[in-house]
Amino acid sequence: MGRVAHAASLAALALVLVGAGAVPPPPSGMPPAPPPPPAAPPPPAVAEPSPPLAERAAAIDAAAEEPDGERVVLGHLSRKLGMSAEALRAQRAQTGLGWGDLLIANRLSLETHAPFDALVAEMRGGRGRARRGS
Repeated sequence: MGRVAHAASLAALALVLVGAGAVPPPPSGMPPAPPPPPAAPPPPAVAEPSPPLAERAAAIDAAAEEPDGERVVLGHLSRKLGMSAEALRAQRAQTGLGWGDLLIANRLSLETHAPFDALVAEMRGGRGRARRGS
């Protein structure tokens, strides 16, 4: 068997046993294969716009109205905020906010370090959801 034929059979065997990524170099005396063309960059990701907070709050409140929805929503909010369900129920009873607005007020409080009660007062004073909708 000639050298070239032997090298070709070794390359074919390597492809079968190891895969296309582990091909031995060409035998000496043969020109190397040209490098593969560079891969095209992936298209830029197009982010979908997030729905406004008022829409998110309304969707949470609507989910809570479904059968067994309040339990599911309360469990989700409890995990998301790291608060007990009892604390969330107490906040809701104290403030009269819906579950969605309660989530927004608590998240704002956590992220801005503003007191929860101050945020609720702002929401009630017209700086919250009621003013955004008008």
